[in-house]
Amino acid sequence: MAQPKGKRQSYTVMGVTFALDEARLEAVSDDFRLLDDLTSRDGMEQFRGVATVLKAALGDDYDRVLDELQGDGQTLPVKRVIQFFTEMSAAVAALKN
Repeated sequence: MAQPKGKRQSYTVMGVTFALDEARLEAVSDDFRLLDDLTSRDGMEQFRGVATVLKAALGDDYDRVLDELQGDGQTLPVKRVIQFFTEMSAAVAALKN
């Protein structure tokens, strides 16, 4: 299913600057199948849903954003990605208000 394309807005969250297509994020946020996927998982598996949303929202910026969040570390902690996702959502919401 093709994602709608809209205006790309630049954000900086946790020192990472990226462009986000707000129409794509809204479409993903209002996708029942995605919601079903997020709510059907137990324990840590539910974090896979965050990856699904981030991939859909960030598009081509996804890998670069994760690389920047990881920095020089050997791993990218789930907690850091969840923090980024939370702050990204807040930044988008703040811009809308």
